[in-house]
Amino acid sequence: MQQQEKKPTLVLYGNCQLSCAKYILECLPRITDQFDIGFGTSIEIDNGIDDYNCVDQEILKRCQFLVEQIAEEEMASRFVPFSQTELLPKDVKRYKIPSLSGALYWPTHFHDFRNKDYRELEKYSGKGPYPVGDRVINNMIRDGADPNTVAQEYIESDFGALMNLARLFEMWNYCGTQRDLDSDIQIHSYVLENLQKKQLFYTIRHPTMEMMAVYVASILDALGLLYSTYWDDVQKITYDPIEEYHFPVHPSIGASYGMEWITPEKTYRHYNNGSFSFPEFIYRYAHFTH
Repeated sequence: MQQQEKKPTLVLYGNCQLSCAKYILECLPRITDQFDIGFGTSIEIDNGIDDYNCVDQEILKRCQFLVEQIAEEEMASRFVPFSQTELLPKDVKRYKIPSLSGALYWPTHFHDFRNKDYRELEKYSGKGPYPVGDRVINNMIRDGADPNTVAQEYIESDFGALMNLARLFEMWNYCGTQRDLDSDIQIHSYVLENLQKKQLFYTIRHPTMEMMAVYVASILDALGLLYSTYWDDVQKITYDPIEEYHFPVHPSIGASYGMEWITPEKTYRHYNNGSFSFPEFIYRYAHFTH
């Protein structure tokens, strides 16, 4: 019996956003009928694995398209460039795509020091109960302030008065525009046009599924693979691989930027513990409730 010839591959190299893109692509029969989907992470992690950032060699040898992500500025120090060019076919087509950043929403975002005692808990994906938090709250907790006082002061804060949010927008917009200019695939204009109308990020680097669907569409369009029923197929995907944890956007920041989707009724998911309003979430976070 003749052995079936293996399909060419479409390989993504980048952060968790391209890992999510891989999941979406693998849910699309029109794409998986043509390609096997490969992925390699571009983020440096000290886990003792020498080839952690390498893509499977067999996958690379069949590579027809390689999509490489340009690092967001804050993550540049942990970015590992693609280093396996010698394994690629000579006729491979390579594309650069910018990483997505929600830094505008969370100007005081912070990786909470309290997570270190809980990373062994499987239900929090090895990252702890609050993998992305807030520097202002963290500093007050470190100084020994009462969590109830911390939460209430934070909730009542006016970030528009405390920070130059107009300057923050200018910097965020400049960086997003520059990543687009350095890429073959552009996405920042969509983010810019829609950030007031709809939620585009769950946390600073985790886009919503709607945002990711646009991201994947931009990849397929650049590769000449976008098809007429793509959006119908995406709507059938019921699981969102990076939706399990949200962090609230402070209402004063939302008001400063005219974000229509931030309302008193808006809730934010905390894994399987439930979804909570902005004040509820902040009180739980200050107390590190999980």
